[in-house]
Amino acid sequence: MNQSVSLTDLQSKFMAENKSMNIQVKLPKSVHQRLCCPVCRSKLALTNEQFECTNPPCATYFPVVEGIPILINESASVFSVNDFLNYESTTFNLKPKSKIKQVLENLIPRTDINVKSETNYKRFAELIQKQS
Repeated sequence: MNQSVSLTDLQSKFMAENKSMNIQVKLPKSVHQRLCCPVCRSKLALTNEQFECTNPPCATYFPVVEGIPILINESASVFSVNDFLNYESTTFNLKPKSKIKQVLENLIPRTDINVKSETNYKRFAELIQKQS
C-alpha cells in the first residue's frame, strides 16, 4: 500500500470523525512559512486543516491534531501518524525488566563490544614497535 494513500485515508477518517471540532493550528503565520516537508524538505501549505507538501512528486499530507501539525516521515521514524491520530501512547516502556529477561539479555553478547579489540590493539602496538 502506498504511504501517501494510507495517510490520506487515515486523515479522511480522522476529519470525518471530528467534523464538529473546530481545529485551528496553534502556530503563528511566521512559523507556518518556515515549516518544511519531513520527507522531501519542500515547503508546506495549509489546506483543509492539514498541511500538504507543495512538491508534486511528494504531495504528502500531514494532519493537525488538537492544533498541532504532525510532521513525521514515517519511513525514517519510530513513530507513525496513526499513533497521533488514534491518541496512542508514544512513550517508551521504561519499567524494570523481570529477572528472567535480565539473565537472558546478559547471556546474549552485546553488539557494541568488540571482543577482539584488546588482542588487535596489542598486535598493532607490536607491529609499530617493530617498524620503529
